[in-house]
Amino acid sequence: MEDELISKKDLLIETGISYGQLYRWKRKNIIPEEWFIKKSVSTGQETFFPRKKILDRIEMIVNMKDEASLDDLAKMFSADIEESNIDLERLIKKHVLTEQAIQMYKDIMMAKEIVEMDQVVSIKILKDKLAGGELTLPECQTLMRFIKEHYDQLTGESARIYVFRAMGVPFIMGAKSEKDVVLSDEYKIITMISLYEEASTIKFELM
Repeated sequence: MEDELISKKDLLIETGISYGQLYRWKRKNIIPEEWFIKKSVSTGQETFFPRKKILDRIEMIVNMKDEASLDDLAKMFSADIEESNIDLERLIKKHVLTEQAIQMYKDIMMAKEIVEMDQVVSIKILKDKLAGGELTLPECQTLMRFIKEHYDQLTGESARIYVFRAMGVPFIMGAKSEKDVVLSDEYKIITMISLYEEASTIKFELM
């Protein structure tokens, strides 16, 4: 599943941002340098970006720039949050988590307390996927266990978790890079999850 690319010119037109903003965000590492892909074209060299990633990131930046400084955004996209700073009550008030989802996660994972980032990310995913009707409770239970086992391997920016069905049977697969995933047409992807993006949202709400 290789990323579709978008040229720098088309990106600026589609998003309405300026050249200066784009490179200011690059300098702050809000947009990763590896997303700036140089390619030879008929007129010389042109810069391209992974289309979905850059559009999603710019949308997040634009939506958050009035609430957070560029330095705060840089921390959100790059730094790990101290586990001692995890405030469940704050996340509930901001509707990132719910008490029901927290209790459901505790029951599924037999957890006495929620103190680790992977737990908070999992609870947010559990809440969102059940509320949106994307996954059934049994599928979420399997997904929670999968995330617990493989969380550290799949927190990279390019990593993805896929839940898909084949002949009505659900399967879960993790990939360190979505461009390396190739599936037969008989497999229907139900949902795709980025632990990195989920964690970034939580970090922002805890800043």
